[in-house]
Amino acid sequence: MNTNKNSLEPHTSKRHRPKKALYRRSRSPRYLFYIFLALIFCIPFPLGGNRPWAWSIVEVWIFLITMIWFLLYAFSKVSLTPAYKKALPVILLWSAWLLISTAQFIPIPYELASILSPNLASIYQEISLWGELNNIPLSISPYSSYVEWMKGIAYLLIFVMTLLLAESAHRLRIMGWVCVISATMQAILGIAFLYFDDISLIFASAKNANIVASGTFINRNHFANFLVINLSIGIGLIISGLNNEQQNNTTNKQKIVSFLRVLLSYKTPLRILLVIIVIGIILSRSRMGNISIVASLSFGSIFAFYSFKNKRRIIALFFLSFLIIDLALVGNFVGIDRVVKRIAETNISTETRVTLAGDTMVLIKDHWLFGAGVGSFSSLFPRYRSFVSSLNFKHPENDYLEFLSETGVIGISLLGFPVLLSLFIAIRVHVQAKDNLSRGFSFASIMGVSGMLFHASSDFILHIPANISIFMILLAIPWILYAGRESVMENNSISDEGADLKINKIIFLNRFFYPDQSATSQLLSDLAFDLAKQHTKIHVITSRMNIDNPQANLPVFETINGVHVHRLSTTRFGRSNMLGRMIDYLTFYSSIFFKLLFIARKHDIVVCKTDPPLLSIIIYPVVWFRQATMINWLQDLFPEIATALKIKGFSGLFAKILRRLRRYSLRNAKVNVVLCNRMARKLRHQGVSPRQIQVLHNWSDSQKVIPIASSENSIRHENGYMDRFVVGYSGNMGRVHDFKTILDAAELLVNNSDIIFEFVGSGVQYGWIKKEVKNRSLTNVFFRAHQPRSILSESLSVADVHMVSLLPKLEGLSFPSKLYGIAAVARPIIFIGDPQGDLAILLRKNQCGVSVNLGNSKHLADQIVKMSTNPELCQTLGNNARKLLQNSYDRCHAMSNWRKLLGLQENT
Repeated sequence: MNTNKNSLEPHTSKRHRPKKALYRRSRSPRYLFYIFLALIFCIPFPLGGNRPWAWSIVEVWIFLITMIWFLLYAFSKVSLTPAYKKALPVILLWSAWLLISTAQFIPIPYELASILSPNLASIYQEISLWGELNNIPLSISPYSSYVEWMKGIAYLLIFVMTLLLAESAHRLRIMGWVCVISATMQAILGIAFLYFDDISLIFASAKNANIVASGTFINRNHFANFLVINLSIGIGLIISGLNNEQQNNTTNKQKIVSFLRVLLSYKTPLRILLVIIVIGIILSRSRMGNISIVASLSFGSIFAFYSFKNKRRIIALFFLSFLIIDLALVGNFVGIDRVVKRIAETNISTETRVTLAGDTMVLIKDHWLFGAGVGSFSSLFPRYRSFVSSLNFKHPENDYLEFLSETGVIGISLLGFPVLLSLFIAIRVHVQAKDNLSRGFSFASIMGVSGMLFHASSDFILHIPANISIFMILLAIPWILYAGRESVMENNSISDEGADLKINKIIFLNRFFYPDQSATSQLLSDLAFDLAKQHTKIHVITSRMNIDNPQANLPVFETINGVHVHRLSTTRFGRSNMLGRMIDYLTFYSSIFFKLLFIARKHDIVVCKTDPPLLSIIIYPVVWFRQATMINWLQDLFPEIATALKIKGFSGLFAKILRRLRRYSLRNAKVNVVLCNRMARKLRHQGVSPRQIQVLHNWSDSQKVIPIASSENSIRHENGYMDRFVVGYSGNMGRVHDFKTILDAAELLVNNSDIIFEFVGSGVQYGWIKKEVKNRSLTNVFFRAHQPRSILSESLSVADVHMVSLLPKLEGLSFPSKLYGIAAVARPIIFIGDPQGDLAILLRKNQCGVSVNLGNSKHLADQIVKMSTNPELCQTLGNNARKLLQNSYDRCHAMSNWRKLLGLQENT
């Protein structure tokens, strides 16, 4: 009986097999899998698939496999695999690229095309291919774009079919062997074509015969790259077969025996095949091919040495055997010195591809957004070529430049992000895996994908069907391994009580932090400083700005009261205009993504606030990749607020996409902290589980923010308010607030010299308010700037009554946090908004204020007059407000609630 259990395929009887096995036995029929394997094996033989008739065979073959699978799925004979579901983001992104690419060969209105790609439209106008130019495609070569689009569908289907058919450990190994055997056959044919003149096969490349080894490929570089990426699969197969007991070897004799065991048994034939592949690479005389193998083996040996901690010696010997036996000994016999000489004689300044790259960059500059059309490089490049040549350059010898020139920034982003994501998954699986199969095949993916990406910088490797087909398989393997391991991965997220979490660091994310005086900064500073008293690993990632001073150059890193503060460099346009603010947001998103990727680790808790908006969407991939735990601290719900306020750009399809992405980040968080019950209901209606929602109010510190009598208030003395009744508004003057009702009431009371209005703070509506005050000649309205927190008690105590407003349509999307500071200084509140809103109900229930309908300025003026003539009423309402704060919303209560949420012991 085989006792070497595989975590991907549990060895349980049929009777006792779990209902949802980690890596269940394959449900798709074996014949379909073998047809797929036959495709993998045969793709390179017809000229590497690099001819129209050759890739047409590949397309028809994979389309038939897909059609058969979907017929079986329609009759419930097969089902979607966990790997397919996990890799769905990759599939959707590549599908989006295919969808956008349809506009490159399907004509669209000329007016729209001239907006999307003005340079391309001008070219069509110049050559007048379409008569009156009513409709034109976004490609200078529509037919070529269509051909490449069909190829793209075929490559995506190879990725998908790998996920759906290679669904067991056994099938992964078989697929790996097929790839290695196919590459070995190519190496043998390359050697045969090189050394035996009388051999002539139908698929041989006459161009390279008897000169260099190229197998059935047209280009030796493509041949060498095909062998290199399959070599990585062979190495993964060997690693997957390592025995676990090797880690117990202690004596030199045992170590030698263990090494020999790696090279013997069933691995011996595999090792021989890899030697043949290496010989084929050397005989190709390809500079990049041979550099790739040396770089891949060197990188692989270093990476493996650090990742295989319990098998370092055996891994080191294994890779050393490649470098010494394969490259040094065997390579010397077959002429590796000729390759070394060719590399040494390379002069970059005389390389045609350098000039090609420079001219291609000019082309990219003119078509940077959508590109000139996939497959159109050869048609458009002559317009940009700076040198004389009789050759027709179909490719710029650099896949990245070609994709940029043909698909633009949008296209290369949709193509490239899934590749990087799959590579991240491969690294994650490799680091976390305990079984050799996962470690071996994830290592193969890392080595193969890295080698492919490296080679693509100097050749058009990603345009060769045989090579890119294996590349798609290497990208699919990590998702298969990841889906297979997920159900046995340790659950490190916090429980409902938070007591079972092993906490490493707590990382807070917000655009502003101490010494900034904005509301979100003050709340975060309070919480971080409190937690740092008992937990030494509190980190804050923030910007170097202050909300009222974008040019503030705060330190990049400092420790404040035990909190480690990391400040990021961003643009500093500030809040003066929407475009500048959006640019600030984008640069902060980019900086915080990479910073968090650098410092976040397993068992960390990442608390994400909502400044800037939608931050949870940006950081969730990092949290997920790092296996940290995410908590969203929601001060408001965006983009719902932007949609409700009809902010330009946040409506229709775009807003729907943002909502779905935000919802996805909320559903995958451990906890979403909201400020009120109505906000919690909004999240539940969006599909967030009630177990993932926690209502925790903001707070004020009743020991530091205290009532100050009017007679003792220095600010009232300085401003001459002593004998007057002050109606105050303190805080952000944003879009979510209503000020027209307040100004209308001020206008009604302008002749009442006993009553004045004071606005303290700033915001996007501050300028409008000052302009209205001037236009209406409101002599009873005054302004003060943001006040330091150190004098918050005096500043808030200036007013005899405070106004708070919220647009009714934003109920449940935001909650006025001004409540807590006002309550701390024992002042009554007049709420302007929905009488059935959360704050209005709270004021009525606790008898600490009144509410006024939006737009009812007469009622607001009457309430102000009533309070100004009834000091006892103001005193009673204010005292009730402070009592409410002390009983429910004091800082000490909030800190206790947060410590419980985070699973920390009470601070003694």
